[in-house]
Amino acid sequence: MVNYILQELSASMGNGEKRVYPKLQIYSQLGEEETIREMINSGCVAKGQARAVFDALGDTLLRFLSEGHSVRVGGIGTFSLSLEFADKKAVGTSVVTHSDVCRVCVKDLNFKPDPELLRQLKEQTVCCKTDQALHCVEPSPYTFEERARRACDFISRHGALHLNDYVRVNGVCRTKASAELKKLSGNPDSGIVAHGSGSHRTWVAG
Repeated sequence: MVNYILQELSASMGNGEKRVYPKLQIYSQLGEEETIREMINSGCVAKGQARAVFDALGDTLLRFLSEGHSVRVGGIGTFSLSLEFADKKAVGTSVVTHSDVCRVCVKDLNFKPDPELLRQLKEQTVCCKTDQALHCVEPSPYTFEERARRACDFISRHGALHLNDYVRVNGVCRTKASAELKKLSGNPDSGIVAHGSGSHRTWVAG
């Protein structure tokens, strides 16, 4: 069973109605050790085998994705790469010819779930609405550039920025805050770099 809350976008649609959508409540993230333990408890694999499978899968994905392949893992899904221009000035260029020197790099890792896995999830997952009142998502009053400057100002005053700090300072949800901080820390000109990992990750001046 999964729980969800209803969120309402404050900006209305073209017909004047406001869009309401369900948002999953995630209570925790199952880490590698917990996943291996659950695999062992299922009786299907030994601990050493489970860890070896994890390591081999990671190495295989890295090797074949970096060579331009997509990788399908049966019962799980298909992995592939998405690309972008390394030079942000090339973004939005209307015409790029073979004579243009534009360095391209990896942007993200795409994942498309296996249709059978998705079907089983739809059949077996029960969704229950929480008692929490309808939550209205207000748009941030600041542009992305302004949010970036406010983040830099916060770091200069406090030394480091946490995810919740970005949410509070800029008036965005955690999902948007995480995506924007990832974008900022991936841009060497932003002056912001990521430090640490997981729940201990912070962003500092770079």
